[in-house]
Amino acid sequence: MYIPKSFEASNQEEIFEFLSAHSLGTFILSQPELQACHLPFIVNQHNGSFVLETHLAKANKQSQFTENENALVVFTGPNGYVSSSVYENVNAPTYNYQAVHISGIATKLTNDELLNHLTELVAKNETGRVKQFHINQMPAAMLSDYLNEIVGVRIVSTKIEVAFKLSQNRNQKDFNAIIDDLDANPANEALISAMKKTR
Repeated sequence: MYIPKSFEASNQEEIFEFLSAHSLGTFILSQPELQACHLPFIVNQHNGSFVLETHLAKANKQSQFTENENALVVFTGPNGYVSSSVYENVNAPTYNYQAVHISGIATKLTNDELLNHLTELVAKNETGRVKQFHINQMPAAMLSDYLNEIVGVRIVSTKIEVAFKLSQNRNQKDFNAIIDDLDANPANEALISAMKKTR
């Protein structure tokens, strides 16, 4: 991924926080042909690496990957158009965004690991709900059938590329003007929040 110096991010905790909040990733394999699908991930850290776990249907061609295959997972966050009309001096319009690319080695989870993954994934997403669902509420036969229809995947990172392009290269006056302009659209709330963390 092309990352200008101004937009690089390397703080592991900041990246982990981002991945935890934006955990729908695009899972990409290149064999036997380039393929991608969108999957929910659980992200953990171990010995300086990110460990990603997800699952996909056996009916999905990507579930047939070979053990220790190279994989790429792309995570994206809020994004938005930045108009050059707000700059103090004429310049080109652009786009602000957050993206993390994690390359790594993909392996398949055992049945027990897959069940643990699903339990953790459901628990994470049920947190804060008034009426919560627990995976053990599923009838045993239903859960068994479901487990037989999916494949669990673990990816241990070997390379991490992070671009948080949030107008860090703009002077304070232009930065404030960009924030004010984006604030006119409520859909930009998350992007504005991310930008403010850079100052």
